[in-house]
Amino acid sequence: MKSVKLGEHKFQEYLSAEVIANKVAALGAKINNDYTSDDPPIVIALLNGAFIFAADLCRQFDFECQLQLLRVSSYKGMESTGKVKIDHDAEPDMNNRHIIIVEDIVDTGNTLAAYLPTLKTKGAKSVKVCTLLLKPEAVQHDLELAYVGFEIPNKFVIGYGLDYNGRGRNLGAIYSIMANK
Repeated sequence: MKSVKLGEHKFQEYLSAEVIANKVAALGAKINNDYTSDDPPIVIALLNGAFIFAADLCRQFDFECQLQLLRVSSYKGMESTGKVKIDHDAEPDMNNRHIIIVEDIVDTGNTLAAYLPTLKTKGAKSVKVCTLLLKPEAVQHDLELAYVGFEIPNKFVIGYGLDYNGRGRNLGAIYSIMANK
């Protein structure tokens, strides 16, 4: 099994690049069934973590879509700060449009719980959430997730857009932290 070291932490491969690619294709197929080229969605990728997943996901679509990157932050190191910062200035006009929010990971759910209620005031026709990873044990909010790639244990993960203090996003696989020995 492959491993990487970032700072003082060692991580082991949890999901290979091939497994991730297959899941992204499957999620794209499900989304293709829900939308048409006559009424395509706006895809809003929550930065920084979701940029790789969102790019790969959008390439699976059979319809044209508008991709918007929106900076949202709530983490420092390996812990959620509990405070969600959202750059509302970067939001597209959502009036009478379908919206797909793309997340890299839903753990506490704080980011979505802070952001989703603001969308109701934007006039969106519909809002669905697509996340690559879900940590059911960690979720603290009642969230409706339309598309979920993988359910994972409540362990810290990096790679495929996910980071540890800004490092590791470029890894093609997803790695979980190893216990210090």
